[in-house]
Amino acid sequence: MPELATFQKQFLDRIDSRDVVGTPLAIYRNTSLFGAMRAIVDSFPTVAMIVGLAAIEALAGRFAEDCPPQSPILANYGAEFADWLGNHAIAADLPYLPSVAAIDRLRVEAHLSADAPEFGLEDLARLTAEEWSRCRVTLHPATRIGWYAMPAPTIWVAHRDPEMSEIEPEWQAEGILMARRAGAVGGYVIGPCEHRILHGLRLGETVGQAELASSRLYPATNISRTVRKFVASGAISSLKMKG
Repeated sequence: MPELATFQKQFLDRIDSRDVVGTPLAIYRNTSLFGAMRAIVDSFPTVAMIVGLAAIEALAGRFAEDCPPQSPILANYGAEFADWLGNHAIAADLPYLPSVAAIDRLRVEAHLSADAPEFGLEDLARLTAEEWSRCRVTLHPATRIGWYAMPAPTIWVAHRDPEMSEIEPEWQAEGILMARRAGAVGGYVIGPCEHRILHGLRLGETVGQAELASSRLYPATNISRTVRKFVASGAISSLKMKG
């Protein structure tokens, strides 16, 4: 990755060179588009950490011009921002940035999702292994699962850490689980085994079916530890035992 401060300055210089009236932040003059711009800046804080405040404001202003809000309620605005970034020149310099934006968006969706009962480790402890294996689960409405061709989840989680230092993620595909527990949203990096289990549960497999399929594909993974990880996250709302 390029040195961050240097990249931010170079990128902002490129934005400044665009032939527009005034500055790249001339969007401030329009109250409604300014509100849309602020909504993007607030909804994509990890993108802002990576590119810097001035650059995210400029990007948000351009996005608001290209994709103006369709509603005066801006809490849910920005669904197209990650795809828009993927078509922007910045993606050539920071290819992981659109995926980081997509993860920021998952976090917004998790915050805005409906409340529901939460199934946790204490509930799991009341079940026998056989009972648990026979269960079909309902994921919590806030639960989101993403899979990316590059280590955007590791980059996203690292930037959310206030003690973040330099990171050197392995350049490989990985996923993220976004879940809400007791009102707090958390993001967890997941590997292919966890992704397969969660995907199977979402499609209606029993816990036993999902675990068996995953263990055949990824025999080196500790399935029990994997399951406890996403149960503890708040990803599950309720169970229905298969007869």
